[in-house]
Amino acid sequence: MTPHEQFLSRRQRYQPIVLPPDVSEEDLARDWTLSDDDRAELSKYRKSFRLAMAIQLCAVRVYGRFFTPIHDISPRIANYLGSQLRLPPTLRVQVPEREATYLGSRPQPCENLR
Repeated sequence: MTPHEQFLSRRQRYQPIVLPPDVSEEDLARDWTLSDDDRAELSKYRKSFRLAMAIQLCAVRVYGRFFTPIHDISPRIANYLGSQLRLPPTLRVQVPEREATYLGSRPQPCENLR
């Protein structure tokens, strides 16, 4: 891959995404509007996680990477996306979590194989 083909520099990849405190209507429409195909794809997820997935989908399109921590997203953006997904207004985004991620990555020995 040539330097011109790289999407983000190493520095850009590891800098946190900083959203403006006041998001304009124009910014919402440009950066946070879901297409019909997006809504169809997001409908495959559990209703409680659709908003988190929509935020990440839009973040990847706009910034080229995932938005973390997702809890820092503006309620205005969250509710703009939520309204497109026909979700009730919210102040907190529910994030899917995997129990295995927090338990550690070492595999546990299987007693039956000895």
